[in-house]
Amino acid sequence: MGTLEATNTADFTNAPATEFLDRQFPLRSGTHQDVSTYLVYFDHLMAIKKDGSTTSLVTPSQFQDADGSLDGPNAIVLSNGDTQVQIRLRSCRTANGAPHPCIDDVRIETVLAAS
Repeated sequence: MGTLEATNTADFTNAPATEFLDRQFPLRSGTHQDVSTYLVYFDHLMAIKKDGSTTSLVTPSQFQDADGSLDGPNAIVLSNGDTQVQIRLRSCRTANGAPHPCIDDVRIETVLAAS
């Protein structure tokens, strides 16, 4: 099991974590950095972007689980084949006071092939 550590930032500009999420779990529109909040709606992960529009994962079946409230989970579990990723979130505020998620930690588990 490996860990991609995310630094806590007040403006959610954690480039390594959001770029990883964009590569492995892309959104239908925008990037994970554009997200102001995630929510779970009928077993689907939805992302509310900073401009107020909504989007979802390109591959909705990648969403596996969430922990915490459905309208502001504190953890999201995504799966991409043999890789499972747990994203720990916390609520932050921008400089103007608007709420948005901050990534506290990204944990990556992969199945290693026997040689």
